[in-house]
Amino acid sequence: MEMIKTSSLFLIGFLIVIFSGNLFVDASVRIAKISGLPEIAIGATVVSLGTTMPEIMVSSMASIAGSGDIALGNAIGSIICNTGLICGLSLFFTPGKVPTKPFNWRVVYFFFSFACLFFFASRGLGITRFDGGLLLLLLLVYTVLCMKIKDSPGSEPSAGGGSGFTPNLLKLLLSAVLLFIGARLLVDSAVSLAHYARVPERVIGVTVVALGTSLPELVTALVAISKKHGNISLGNIIGANMLNVLSVCGIASVISPILPTTSSLLYDFPVAALVMVFLTLPIMLFRRTFRIQGVILLLCYVVYCAHVLF
Repeated sequence: MEMIKTSSLFLIGFLIVIFSGNLFVDASVRIAKISGLPEIAIGATVVSLGTTMPEIMVSSMASIAGSGDIALGNAIGSIICNTGLICGLSLFFTPGKVPTKPFNWRVVYFFFSFACLFFFASRGLGITRFDGGLLLLLLLVYTVLCMKIKDSPGSEPSAGGGSGFTPNLLKLLLSAVLLFIGARLLVDSAVSLAHYARVPERVIGVTVVALGTSLPELVTALVAISKKHGNISLGNIIGANMLNVLSVCGIASVISPILPTTSSLLYDFPVAALVMVFLTLPIMLFRRTFRIQGVILLLCYVVYCAHVLF
């Protein structure tokens, strides 16, 4: 009976995420058109904040409960899932040109932040509260840069001005809340099912929880693909990965210091960095994405999951 109840909650959460993801993308695209900003910039800021809320909440609650492996595994596993699975699918189906101005500086900032996180995690002390405070300070700097750097010089709002901005912003906020509720149902039920199978916490964190909390990004990507707005998805993943490093890990470690496992340092961190290199380097060199990138990223994700699970 308990298994049936858990499975039902999983299905309900999935349906909520599907519905709200469609609403989320429509509102994001409309805001991008009204504001005159590139889709990738909207994806990397407003959209990524909404879709990363499940990771922030789940890792924070895991940290409060003393499950540091789930908190960190969720953040790093989400980067791998976001980049390998979600970007892999997006690039496979909708390769194309990418505006590099809003893209390049965010990529550089991500790798700097990721290097800081890895340094904190690998020095033997774990990720302390002080380290978490430094990550949140980097998040503040990132937020200021997002406001100060003009992603599209000289762009003007589309015809009609901002007349539709407020309704679409409200729609975006509503869909973000629904995304969080749906993802939370999915995560809770998925973790319960995993515990029934006696799966270790790190494995749950980097696979089940990471995939569950990345479902808003996945649904956003699939809807964006179907509507041919691939750069919304790409920007969303870059922004979400940034928030996973700075916000998710920062908040979780401030709540309770995290001591990473050896497996996390040897496998999870390197794979997260590798898939991000595969995603970002061709874009920075050629200003576009390629279908072969999607294939490589998907293969990386499959091999990683097979290694973790088996």
